[in-house]
Amino acid sequence: MIVPEIRRYLARVDGEPAGTALLYSDDGMGYVDAVGTLPENRRRGVASALIRRVVTDSHVLGNRWTALEAVTGGETERLYERLSFCAAYYRHRYIKNIVVPNDACTD
Repeated sequence: MIVPEIRRYLARVDGEPAGTALLYSDDGMGYVDAVGTLPENRRRGVASALIRRVVTDSHVLGNRWTALEAVTGGETERLYERLSFCAAYYRHRYIKNIVVPNDACTD
């Protein structure tokens, strides 16, 4: 099994950790994952700055595409659209609650 290159990003605000992201590169495709911002740093441009940096690095690494996933209709989807990402497809994600047995899925 070939393991793709992984780059880890840590954003700081005033020298303190504020957000993270990962970039996986494999066969000309960059995959952005684990984008997160600490609550006290949200709405300050941390995630936008991280994603811009990740996309730049993805391009420098020779990736033709850079992809990520977001919950449809969520705040992150709007963020990614503002950063010029476009939806390529939609998919269902199925989950199983393993903490509480026999817990039915809700709509």
